Amino acid sequence: MTVLLALFMLINFIDKVGIGLVAVPLMAELNLTPTEFGWVAGSFFWLFALSGVLGGFVANRVSAKWMLLVLAPTWSVAQLPIILSSSLAMIVLSRVLLGIGEGPAAPLAFHACYKWFPDARRNLPVSLINQGSGIGVLTAGILIPSITLHWGWRANFTAMAIVGLFWALVCLIVGAEGPIVGNGDEGSNEKAGAAAARRLPYRVLLSDTTVLGVLTQNFMAFWGLALTLTWFPAYLQKGLGFDALTSGRLFALLTLLNISIGLALSAWSQRLLARGATSRRGRALFSSTALIVGGTLVVALMLLPMPDMTKVVLLAVGGAWPA
Repeated sequence: MTVLLALFMLINFIDKVGIGLVAVPLMAELNLTPTEFGWVAGSFFWLFALSGVLGGFVANRVSAKWMLLVLAPTWSVAQLPIILSSSLAMIVLSRVLLGIGEGPAAPLAFHACYKWFPDARRNLPVSLINQGSGIGVLTAGILIPSITLHWGWRANFTAMAIVGLFWALVCLIVGAEGPIVGNGDEGSNEKAGAAAARRLPYRVLLSDTTVLGVLTQNFMAFWGLALTLTWFPAYLQKGLGFDALTSGRLFALLTLLNISIGLALSAWSQRLLARGATSRRGRALFSSTALIVGGTLVVALMLLPMPDMTKVVLLAVGGAWPA
């Protein structure tokens, strides 16, 4: 199930970044302005967060396996308007539907995983599932430009639709619902009861300054992530003059850099906590500093003269720090 869920996240991220990797041929064929392409790319996120929240409520009441079997085919169906239509409205509709289907994906994958492992054994499987996301971006960076070169940019969305349906078929055959595992401690039922008694109302939780701070940080970090996933391949081609295949490979290599930086920052934060740093210092101030560093690097890209490859690396590193 862990491997299956990692593949689920791999497909999820290929679907997510695919539109950015075909931005140049798509804009050329459909005669889209950058603003119109921005509508296409941004429409993915219009209902993404809302569907993620609603999916969380549903996941508390419905089998995780059957929710997975709804989401993956939804991604495949959402590709059809792009495959069959040249209408801007239909392509926007396709991305909105995909965003609705992918909003609950990551939390549902972790939820399904948690049902198979006690708390003390969850770190490794969760890490493996997370790596599926990174490998998905790497795979997209290598395969999508090649598919576009040989069969046209629409062929990528046909391939995504087929892969999503194939994953759902495999999940239907071999997937299973895990037992709901507690923390593995004696008296876990009593602890769960005590936790339920301490549960805060949402109005208290959502007005907490720490929660608001984290929401603000994630808003800015995800803005940078969306910008990178959507526009970075087009910037490499139209802004810096790289061909499509080179741009895809650079995108894949820089994803490796992003993953490495993300892991290093996580290890750094954990080391601070292990040495006795408070959560405020080891998490809140640390992540705030990372966000500031990443923003400064991106601003420097616009203000300082530098070689093209330096711009590429600076943009990649700047995008990795907030994540």
